[in-house]
Amino acid sequence: MFREKFKVDLNNTEVSRIHVGSFVALNPQTGEVLALVSMPDFNPNDLIPPINQNVVNDVVLGNTQPCYLKAFNRAIQSHYPPGSPFKMFVALMGLEDNIIDERFSVFCTGSIKFSNGEEYKCHNQFGHQRLEVIKAIKKSCNVFFYTVGMKLGTARQNWWSDQFGFGHKTGVELPSEYMGHLPVGRVNSKNKPIVDLYTDSHFSIGQADLEVTPIKMARAVCLFANGGYLVSPHIVKNEDLSKKRIKLPVKQKNIDIVVEGLFQVVNEVGGTAYAEGRSEEVVILGKTGTADTGGHPNSKNPRWMDEYYRISQSSYPPHAWFVGFAPRDVPKIAFACISEHAGHGGEIAAPIIKKILEEYFKVLKIREANEPKG
Repeated sequence: MFREKFKVDLNNTEVSRIHVGSFVALNPQTGEVLALVSMPDFNPNDLIPPINQNVVNDVVLGNTQPCYLKAFNRAIQSHYPPGSPFKMFVALMGLEDNIIDERFSVFCTGSIKFSNGEEYKCHNQFGHQRLEVIKAIKKSCNVFFYTVGMKLGTARQNWWSDQFGFGHKTGVELPSEYMGHLPVGRVNSKNKPIVDLYTDSHFSIGQADLEVTPIKMARAVCLFANGGYLVSPHIVKNEDLSKKRIKLPVKQKNIDIVVEGLFQVVNEVGGTAYAEGRSEEVVILGKTGTADTGGHPNSKNPRWMDEYYRISQSSYPPHAWFVGFAPRDVPKIAFACISEHAGHGGEIAAPIIKKILEEYFKVLKIREANEPKG
């Protein structure tokens, strides 16, 4: 019902304010914030004294709907599992560490089983058959990335995540930014990493104890749009911050492999965003995500007041993600969009991004046409 209602709102009245989530857009070359949205929102004028007690209860204290606190800036303060969009970074990790190459393949039967009896499933119960890294990104194959994650291990995934800016604040000029959280792997008595099947494998699909914010995802995806640089997100125009870019230790040939996968996600039949996210007006590249979570805010009497407390990874509707950039040749915008507990990223978040980017590039074209020549 929630997903159907969302589609009605999307088609008839764009994005209704009853929905919860965030959208962040950055200039991938400079880090300039182009848009930063947190939903549900509120009118700041309502907080001008004297403040009505109903406003305090609704906006500040969240007493009206505890899990829909309006003063909570989801773009920079949320504790979201990134889900499948994180696979693009794991693909790059594997390529850089020479654990995989463009020809490395995995045969997906719908799950992966271990000698200890544990079994981790793919989202396609019938399996994706044999696939290489580009197709694995396109199809969002869990089994492929379980395999890569276990080859990398938690410690190595942590090291690369740190390089990509995860587990750190972005430094955007807003208060109370959440730094995120990276999973902690198991160690032996000598403090050496040991195999942890669950964390090693589920880290690679953006689950385990991995937590991010939308602005962090938008920042990280910029590296695929700008040739491997980590930018500094900033709201106020600042020449120094625009030039403050960190060159990451990644090769362009490996970036290009992942970028091809992101292109196929949206623009080729069978890609997870092809049906709802492909545009005839602008070439969009991205990765969809359906992030398992715990704590459902729509319950009349939620067990946990904190909607981000994850007591399981299958009991509640997942978050819908879409993260990427556009266009392919000269990228001008990088984005991260999430709709909380809304369902599949390809069905929910991708069409939102499609509508936003089509309008954005129409405006950009008009603006560029009106710029003085010479």
